[in-house]
This record gives sequence, C-alpha cells and structure tokens, in this order.
Amino acid sequence: MNLEKLFSQKPPLFVFSSTRRLKHFYLEQGEGFLPNAMSMGSFFEQAFYIPNKKKIPNSVRLILMIDTIKAIAKEKKSILEGLLLFENSFLGYLESTSFLFDLFDELGSACIKLNELSSKDIYLDYEKHLEVLEMIYKCYIKKLEELGFYDKIMQEKPTILKEFFEHFSSIEWHLDGFMSVFERQCLLEVAELVPITLHLSCDKYNQKFLEFLNLKLETDCDYSIDFKTQKILSQTPKRQKIEPKLYANSSYLKQSALVLQTIEEYLQKDNDPNKMAIITPNADFLPFLKLLDKNNNLNFAMGLGARNSPYYTELLKISEDLETSGFDLSASPLLDLENLTLALLEQQSSKEKAPLKEAHSQIMHQYHLLKDTLKNYSLKDLLHLYLQEFEANFRLDDSSGGKIRVMDTLETRGMQFDKIVIVDFNETCVPSLKDCDLFLNSALRKSLNLPTLLDKKNLQKHYYYQLFKNSKEMVLSYIESETSKVSNMLLELDLHIEPIKDAYTLFESTPLKDYQEEEIKAAIPKDFSFSASSLNAFLTCKRRFYYHYIKRFKESPKDENNSAIGSLLHELLKEAYEKDKNPYALEERLIQLLETKGNITPKERLDTLIALKKIQAFYVKEKERFHAKIKILDLEKSFETTIQGVAFKGRIDRIDKTADNEIILLDYKFKSELKLDNMSEKQRGSLSPIEIAQISADYQMAIYAFALKNLGYKGPIKAFFYDLRKGKLLEEEEPILQAKMDYLKSSLIPELKQEIDFEKTLEIKDCEYCSFKDMCNR
Repeated sequence: MNLEKLFSQKPPLFVFSSTRRLKHFYLEQGEGFLPNAMSMGSFFEQAFYIPNKKKIPNSVRLILMIDTIKAIAKEKKSILEGLLLFENSFLGYLESTSFLFDLFDELGSACIKLNELSSKDIYLDYEKHLEVLEMIYKCYIKKLEELGFYDKIMQEKPTILKEFFEHFSSIEWHLDGFMSVFERQCLLEVAELVPITLHLSCDKYNQKFLEFLNLKLETDCDYSIDFKTQKILSQTPKRQKIEPKLYANSSYLKQSALVLQTIEEYLQKDNDPNKMAIITPNADFLPFLKLLDKNNNLNFAMGLGARNSPYYTELLKISEDLETSGFDLSASPLLDLENLTLALLEQQSSKEKAPLKEAHSQIMHQYHLLKDTLKNYSLKDLLHLYLQEFEANFRLDDSSGGKIRVMDTLETRGMQFDKIVIVDFNETCVPSLKDCDLFLNSALRKSLNLPTLLDKKNLQKHYYYQLFKNSKEMVLSYIESETSKVSNMLLELDLHIEPIKDAYTLFESTPLKDYQEEEIKAAIPKDFSFSASSLNAFLTCKRRFYYHYIKRFKESPKDENNSAIGSLLHELLKEAYEKDKNPYALEERLIQLLETKGNITPKERLDTLIALKKIQAFYVKEKERFHAKIKILDLEKSFETTIQGVAFKGRIDRIDKTADNEIILLDYKFKSELKLDNMSEKQRGSLSPIEIAQISADYQMAIYAFALKNLGYKGPIKAFFYDLRKGKLLEEEEPILQAKMDYLKSSLIPELKQEIDFEKTLEIKDCEYCSFKDMCNR
C-alpha cells in the first residue's frame, strides 16, 4: 500500500439520511481505513453556521415558546376567543408548542415567510388564525434575539464554512426521501466548491419530490446524478417483484406470536440475524415485543425510551398526584424539582444511573440558564415540562438485546435486508399524518408549493415501497377488527393477497371447566390473635377471612401509596406530640419532621407533604380542643388482650383525657368520606344500638374499649373517629359502643370458638375488589 499516495489524495465524503443508515454503511466496509461519512443533520450543522449566534437548544426552545404563548394568551384574550389554536392552560400551551414548531419548521424548510400565507389565503379561511400565528412568531423571534440565539424558523441565511470542504474530493449524497428548498439552496453553494453526486431511487410515490432536478426520471430505477449540472451519471432498473406474506391478527398477542415464530423459523435455517428486521410503525406495540422476547433475539435499535425507565414512571406518578391535589410545594419550584429528581436518581440501578444523570444534567443546565423565566412556573408545570424533555432526550441502549433489530420506518431508509416483518400494517399507521399536516388545506398548500396531504402520505409510502424493494422476503401483519383494516397501499400496488388469520398463538386455549362449589368448615386456631381489621374481614366475608388469615394466601396489593401515607401521618403526629404536647405551629413541626425522616421515597415524602397541607381543619380543631384543656395520655399505644379467652391485639392512635376526667379514644382517619359502620347518618339513625351491633362489621372501638379497661384505665370512656380532613370528631355513641361490647361477648366470641362454616358473603358488592373473587366464581 502506498501510504503517501493514500494520505495525499482527497477522499470523498459520504452523506446519509440517518445515523442508522450511516452505521449500516460502516458495517458494509471491509478491512482498512473507513471512508469519511456523516448523517445529513451533522453535515448541515458542521458545514454552515450563523455568525455571532448560538443555536437554540431544544429545551430552551420549548420554554421560550411556552412563555410566548402565555404572554399572547394574556394580552390578546379577546382575539383568541373561539379559536381552537391552543387551550388556555399550561398543558394546552405545552401541546401547542409541538403543533407550532412543526408548522414553523415546515415553512422554514420551504423558505416561506409566515406573512405569505395571508396573501395566498384568498378565501380568508385562516384570517384570525394567521393573525395569532404572526403575533406568536414575532414575539418568539424577539425573545431569541434578546438572548443571542438563532432558530432555523428565523430563516436567516447561513454562512458556508469553506474550509470544511477543502479536505474532500466530492460529496456522495444518498437521498432517501425528501430534500427541502433550504437544503437545496445550501447544496447549490457547496456545489460551487466541490462536486456533489446524488444517489437516489425513483418510484411512483416520490417522483413528484424529485421534480426540482428538472429531469424526466423513470420509476423503479436507481440513479446517480450530478447535482450542479443535473446530468444523469447512471441509471439502474430496479424491477424485482414484491411478494409479501400477509397475516391478519385479532390482537397484539397474536401479532407477537407471529413475530416470534417468524424469528424462530428464520434462525433455525442458520440465517444471519443481522440481515433481519422487525419494523414497527406504531410504538404502542414495542412493550409487547420487549416483554415476550424471552430468548433476547431482539435489539431495539432506537434504544429503550424514557417510559421504560422506573425513574420516569415514578416522576409521572408524582406529576399525576400534583395534578389531582392542586398543591404546589413552595415558592422555589426549580430548586424543588432539582431536589426531587436528584433524590430519585440516586435510587436507580447502576446500569441506568449514568445515562439518566447525563440526560438530567443537560436539561437542568438549560433550565438554570432560564431561571428568571421559570420563576413564575409552578412545580406541577415545571415537572410536566421536565417529563416531556426527558422523554424526548433519554434513550437507554439495549445492551442485553440480540442481533435482530426492531426499527421504526424512518430508520430503515436506504437499508437492505434478507427478511423483514412489518407489524401494524394498518390504514391508520401506513401512512400516518401529524396534526400540523392537517392545519393548512390542500389548496393553500398547492399555492405555496408545499407538499399536500397526498404528497406527505406518498412520501411515507415511498419509504415502505423501497423497503419492499430492498428486502428478499417480507411478512406483513395487521390488526383486524370492525374498525381496523389493512393499509390500502397493497391495493395501490395491485397486491391482492388473501390474509392468513390468527396463524399463531402464544397460549393454547383450553376448555373452561365448570365451577365446583366448595364447602369449607374448620375451627380458627386457638393461638390466632384477632385485630380490628381481621374481625372486620370475618364479619364481612368468612371465605375471604379464611383465605387471607387462615390459609395466608397473598392478596393483590390495593392502594399501597395511600396506606404508606396514612402510616407516615400517624408516625409524624406521634413524634410531634411526644416532643411537645402543644398543637401550636403543629403543621410546621410536622413538615420539619418529614424533611428529616429517612427510609422513605421522594414520592412518599411529597405525597405526605400534600396530605399535611390538606388537614388544615385538623390543626384548627386541635387548638380548640387544647384550649378546652384536653390532655394527651398516650400515643400509638400497642396492646394485647383477651376477651373471654379469645386473643386480640392492636394499636390505639391516641388516648386523651378531658377536663372532666373522661377518657377519650381517638382513631385518625384520612378518608375523603368517612361513614360510621359504613352507613349513612339517616340509615344509622333509624336503627337501635343492638340492631347496629348485629349488622355492623366494625368493632374497632369496642375492642379498644375492652383493651383500655384491661390496661387499667378507669372511669367513663368515649370513642371518636377523628376526620383529619374535615377536623371533625365522629363519636361512636355510648349506647352503640356498649351494645357492640355486649354483642361481642355474648354472640361473636362464642361463635369464634366453634367450628365455622367459612361461607361466601351474600353481598356481591363486597366482592368487586376482592383478590379471591375468581376463586369464588364471583
């Protein structure tokens, strides 16, 4: 090898439509030095620049646009009435930014000024909308200029970096789709410095997009064309027959079975897994593939998105809680967001922590640059913004995956395969359009020389068509239902194929067996210790009590979060009153205790803080009660006692004593609606104390009253449920409390000592959320 000659000669630069195509190109190379190559996005970023200005980062772009929309919505409220351009809320603004940027970006790529739309809108269909759009655009551009940023929607003419091209003999430009007016203008400048050869495929779907070449191109041909002279350098027919297999599936599970079976058959023939791909037009199908790929054959080429990360899902829960609570943490939301996210990041797995922190730090760096703008944001809104940015920026490499790539359609441009499986080949997915594509009608688009809706659909079909042409074997799958059908693209290609329906299944169907009623009779073990909740379960449904407490079958978790908050509230109230039995500044003391509490998640900490803000009425009630000279005797008092030979255990939230020496039993409740004995006041008022005792399942206060007597408390006892949200004390009236204590001794405890028929409850409504309802055929 003549190294002197090798390094003295200028090499060509290869440019591809996507980074995926670029990686594929490098894999195709043999031994030796790799050629110079880059993606189109990198090419324009490196070869062109705007003097004395910085390119605006996406996260900053988003914040400035939201700020612009909010300002316009406030100042021009009368103009916006009746317009469906954006909803007057933060989420409405956030969703509108996507629409606005898509529209402005399209106009910028086509080098069309926004005011040109008004001149072409001869029927004034968009008069008011365009007026608002122009206000938003001008206001946004002003903010950019103040901060020294540039955005491609400004349509400033970029300066070419001539030195960049001194190292290359030519540009080999692989065009796998659409070249915008802006890109063509830039390449015309480049062509004055270095030859450019366009490599492209022409078919009936993209023929219109190639009209800028002023050449009569034949369909189903590959071309090499000199960009400057527009001379055809080579033409290669590409007329192989398209013969896909078509499968109709009734569900994603059936479609998953088809994909997995096709992979297995392909690999059993010792085929190269690198030459097979699964194409997913709809991202909703990806979780099914990820879950069911037990043999790790698949590699998710686009990486695993934010929604696959526990960090993201935990933050999403916090966001939802903030949305429903209407609570904002403090006057410093950016600092709160940082503290919340950093604490949560430290809890992530070692594999995810580094890429998570990298994405997080990039976002937070941009937020700190705009801290003056963000100071008016609530924590709720800032967290929404953060989640959207995080979802857009975070990708975790699928390092555990196999060699068969799972790709979206755009990633396949220019690539060749031995076998492909395209899933979700439905009319709704192939092709699909964005919201901004639907904003301007076809007449206005034609007058502006913008792609019409048909053109945009055809461009997407072009990608699929080339994928068909570049694959030796192909399997198409679609979901079939009353509202879902196969893409019309097959009919356009004159492919009249009878689909194979539900060819494969993951789980064999088995005939349903008749339910066998079961009679369960047994005695409760003598060493069993009842609690108020286990006795409640026994009285509500003996069968559930048997499964849960005797057989110890695990139940599916209910709302663990609410349970954790309730426990934390009890702990905090105990700690606060142990240090100082004075209710003044109670809220501040509770918050301080929460801030120093260890072994709780950021979500639990935030949810409990929200709960502390929701019990304002409780703080007021406590001051009233202490003013009346009540005295706290005990907090979270645990007990074990026996009542006529049956063991009971529990923990009393609080025991008070009044100025009249009455003992007060208190049980904290944080429910949104508190009902005694699960009855309305009217229903409860119509029954006698003994009738209530006979039908109630709630013997909590009766058990506690027995326990207090056994603990040595003397004198009259009153029992109250303390509604923390409303700051109200709901009394278990003395006649009802006594009736329950008498009925517990005379009827319930003798029953608990006998052999019991653990029958199912007759109240079907109690079965709705029961974990054992399937076992009971309910």
